[in-house]
Amino acid sequence: MKSLFVFFCFLFLILSPALSQSGKEIAEPDEEFNLFLFTLAMIFVCAVIGAAIIGGLLAALVLFFLFALIAFGVLSTSVAIGLYRRSYSAGFKSFLIILFALSCAVVGTIGVSLVNIFFALELSRSMAAGVGFLSGAAGGVLMGFATYKVLQTLFKYFVTRLRLTR
Repeated sequence: MKSLFVFFCFLFLILSPALSQSGKEIAEPDEEFNLFLFTLAMIFVCAVIGAAIIGGLLAALVLFFLFALIAFGVLSTSVAIGLYRRSYSAGFKSFLIILFALSCAVVGTIGVSLVNIFFALELSRSMAAGVGFLSGAAGGVLMGFATYKVLQTLFKYFVTRLRLTR
């Protein structure tokens, strides 16, 4: 990727004088040597674009790293709860509750912030974020409990259904 970028920058610098002149006219000598300034400007533009690409990649890497840490924390907490209570279902239940609470808290924060912007509510940003986070987390906990109960019921149904067919 980097070598391709450098190749295109070099190719542009090489071809830019040929593209700037029309074929039949003879170019007059440039007293101010603007070609050198153009070359310096193109080097600067290439450096800025390269820095933006590298910055974007680093930001994506940091976000991926944070997501991986949060996911590992949720998973290890659920395993620890399951081992402490000596129950797979307790670990799975805690995993669902934590997962839904965190996910819905983020969605609630974004949702209330967007509602605050679009409908011109007179909430401060911190108030909108707090209300969205807490209401999203509460809804996520309820959704986690409901999902656990639905999955538990489906699991029991399929276990009994499979036992009847044997």
